[in-house]
Amino acid sequence: MENYTSNNKDVYIQRMNQTAKSKFTVVEPYLSKGMKILDFGSGISPEFISDVDSTGAEYYAYDISKTVQTELSQMGVNVVTKEDLINKEIQFDVIYLSSVFHEIISYLNHQERTETIAMIMNNLKPGGYLIIRDWANP
Repeated sequence: MENYTSNNKDVYIQRMNQTAKSKFTVVEPYLSKGMKILDFGSGISPEFISDVDSTGAEYYAYDISKTVQTELSQMGVNVVTKEDLINKEIQFDVIYLSSVFHEIISYLNHQERTETIAMIMNNLKPGGYLIIRDWANP
């Protein structure tokens, strides 16, 4: 998939929205009013965000791309930074990794993987749900 840039914004969002319904179907049973969900590695998918919002859950996004973070902020989305996660600023009822886990495993070294997974788990409320949807485990 293409990375987001200002030159391909419309194509990028269109491609992200193509999987929004299947992405939402996986997480929908775990969402309800007042819950906080972190979409870890969110990209930009207005359709998915709208679907999450329709459940009454509070949507938060984390993406490594500063460009994506800026765009999401301009859309009024709650954007979480790596510093927020390191400092455990917010605890989440659901943390969702959709098509992201394989990147953690493939592109990060052992220490980076360990730190990233610990960071994710440290921001999950006790009894919360870590949901992984990936090409190797749809």
